[in-house]
Amino acid sequence: MYTDDMKLLPVVHMQSPDHALRLSNQAMEAGADGIFVIDHLTSGRPDKLAEAYAAVRGELGSSAFIGLNFLGLTPSESAEYIAAHLGNQLPDAFWSDDAVTHARTHNILQLKEALEIRRVRFFGGVAFKYTRSYTSDPELAAVCAREHIGDVDVMTTSGSATGSPATPEKVAAMKEAIGNTPLALASGVSVDNIASYKGVSYVLAASSVETGPYSGIYIPSKLHDLVQAAHEV
Repeated sequence: MYTDDMKLLPVVHMQSPDHALRLSNQAMEAGADGIFVIDHLTSGRPDKLAEAYAAVRGELGSSAFIGLNFLGLTPSESAEYIAAHLGNQLPDAFWSDDAVTHARTHNILQLKEALEIRRVRFFGGVAFKYTRSYTSDPELAAVCAREHIGDVDVMTTSGSATGSPATPEKVAAMKEAIGNTPLALASGVSVDNIASYKGVSYVLAASSVETGPYSGIYIPSKLHDLVQAAHEV
């Protein structure tokens, strides 16, 4: 998964394990490089997401890239939950919108080592929407990115809101600041602008391929086209 080529990871806004399974299959059939599963309906109740993950992993197999976003849990709580409950079938990654707030008290990379889940990659939000570290200013975003290189496996950033694209200038400044650390981009990435984000390793897509924000219903043609566009960047 860690190459110079852009990878498209559709976000699965699950409603149930069966629903998560259906969307995951749609994403992979469209040629996606993996998925991230998120439960917006029962935030803070990780067992629901874990149940869906078990169903999706069982269907897609051990080679599929499957990441999880435990909404309502801090990065350290997410890591601890994964170690305690998913140790026999680890996800490939977990994503948190905010890698900055708790960084000084909980280094997630060190915590993963201690919990023996090193291979589970941490996609940590930096200058990410709805968090204290958010900024659209390229210079400020670069400073923040440089400061938190050692806190994430994959630095993850976004535009100002759900469905709002980040400026190419902000993304380019952050990528220059972090060097070889992979950069992921969420929010507002579409067929029309994806070519502006050269250097991004992962695109976490939802709004541009769903019928509406958090609907959990993909538009197959848009999903297919975005996957193809990502692979052409």
